[in-house]
Amino acid sequence: MTHSTTVGVDLAKNVIQVSVVSVRGKELLNRSFTRAKFAEFLGKQKSALVAFESCASAHYWARAAKRHGHEARII
Repeated sequence: MTHSTTVGVDLAKNVIQVSVVSVRGKELLNRSFTRAKFAEFLGKQKSALVAFESCASAHYWARAAKRHGHEARII
């Protein structure tokens, strides 16, 4: 599956850092979200490859991303 963007996610307890990168490698967005705002962000984002760091909440967020039509990978 080809995606127009890749979303890198750094999960933490209170804030989630997100970096969105285009196919050509240009950074389109780099900001932090609260948990509620990140869930909202996933719903608004077009289908993308979302890469999560491996941690305790990674599986929860990967399932949330898949529900919104994204391809989720835990690395």
